[in-house]
Amino acid sequence: MSLTSKELDQAADLFDEGKLLSAYSKSEFDREEFKAYVTERPDHILVSREGDDVVGMLLFMINDGIFLKGTPVAVEIAWTVNEHAPNGARHWFKLLKMFEEKAKELGAHHCAFASYIPRMEKMYLKRGWVNDYKTFIKDLR
Repeated sequence: MSLTSKELDQAADLFDEGKLLSAYSKSEFDREEFKAYVTERPDHILVSREGDDVVGMLLFMINDGIFLKGTPVAVEIAWTVNEHAPNGARHWFKLLKMFEEKAKELGAHHCAFASYIPRMEKMYLKRGWVNDYKTFIKDLR
């Protein structure tokens, strides 16, 4: 999927805002690097819209499973939804479904992602996801 310049700016704004809620909140966001990454990998960004506005995005990569031979895994890099958007929860569900479908289309056998929103865990479990591990992050600066 190719994004227009306006959509790319909206996606960058969303990512920057979402970062503020995470352990990476003190990290500097490089808007131009983000835009370059997304532009070079149009198949690896999923966007949810409300009219003409980008209100949710999910950026992912696919690895070959590393030590799990023949087990490609789609791994979420970042995802966020504008918490002030109308029907915000609907966009979480939409992105989750889009992620599963796109990953399968690109040959992945599994999807993996992290979430820093504890109340969402029930929703993921209901949709067939399992909690395989937790990610712990420590700022070393």
